[in-house]
Amino acid sequence: MVSVGGGVMIMDGSRGRMVLVVTAIQSPPLG
Repeated sequence: MVSVGGGVMIMDGSRGRMVLVVTAIQSPPLG
């Protein structure tokens, strides 16, 4: 999983697409 802003972006293998899951915790920008 990759942390993206205030959410987590995961790869939905069954559908072959990227899904952005919004979380309540604000993650610090990476890089």
